[in-house]
Amino acid sequence: MPFVPIALIPKPSTALGPALSPLREPTSALPLSYNQASMKAYVYVSLKKSVLDPQGKTIQGALKKMGYQGLQDLRQGKYFEITLDGALSREQVQNEVERMAREVLTNPVIEEFRYSLEE
Repeated sequence: MPFVPIALIPKPSTALGPALSPLREPTSALPLSYNQASMKAYVYVSLKKSVLDPQGKTIQGALKKMGYQGLQDLRQGKYFEITLDGALSREQVQNEVERMAREVLTNPVIEEFRYSLEE
């Protein structure tokens, strides 16, 4: 490979043109317009009560060994924050969040979920 002085290497914006510049923000990253209110969903996923939780038991044991008092039971889970754009109605958002949770975020055989919405 021949040596090329750094001064002769073209800048990305001039080499590719402004439309193809790698430094340009993608249009999907632009904020919502001022009149579109986004909605936030908070999804909590946990193991069903009938399923053993070995990770929760390990954490509980560690906390007891560290001297924390009053600990009766501990179960661990997952937490998701999902921001949805303002193009959907509240009912559509509820349907989409429930579908995401059922089909992707949980294993319905061993896990259950609950969620809350914030406008």
